[in-house]
Amino acid sequence: MILANRIGAVSMAELTAWADEKVLSTDEPPSFIIDLALGEIPVSPKELDFTRNEASEVEISRLARLIFETLNRTADLNEFGFHCYQLALISKGRACELLHWASDEIYLCSEGVKSFSESEPLIRGALNEIVATSA
Repeated sequence: MILANRIGAVSMAELTAWADEKVLSTDEPPSFIIDLALGEIPVSPKELDFTRNEASEVEISRLARLIFETLNRTADLNEFGFHCYQLALISKGRACELLHWASDEIYLCSEGVKSFSESEPLIRGALNEIVATSA
């Protein structure tokens, strides 16, 4: 959820609401959940400090699945492209390449240089490749 917030796929209000639910459903919630419920992004324990730690392939795959859902529920290409670009910035290797490509492709579609109907299957294929890494 913290990474989803970092790439803009989950708002701070949604992240806080999620943490609030965790606080209410847990007898002794961890301090980082309380931090999130208070609207603060924790850096402790160190595994949550995504400024200093890289996201794993599994985390990137899960986030790709989340932004894939954005494509399915919205017609806002700019929002989807933004999420792809932000995820590319915290990715590495093949996922990074595919996400940068998808972001560029979406930009070209939104500018009318390319047709989204022609590019969409390729974009979906790129995201499916990233999502498949956690399967």
